[in-house]
Amino acid sequence: MTFVVDNTDEIFKIAESEKFEIISEPTDTFYGQRRLLLKDPNGTLVDISSPIKDFEF
Repeated sequence: MTFVVDNTDEIFKIAESEKFEIISEPTDTFYGQRRLLLKDPNGTLVDISSPIKDFEF
């Protein structure tokens, strides 16, 4: 499941404080997204992404 949000880093802070299982901390992708992977309490893999401001190929 993927959610596109304004700020992936803010969601990361919330996920940490709520003790979600973090699979991958926020990182920048080559295609212009900042991406976080986590598992929700039911074990579902969740992709949280936000566009990188002013990104150009």
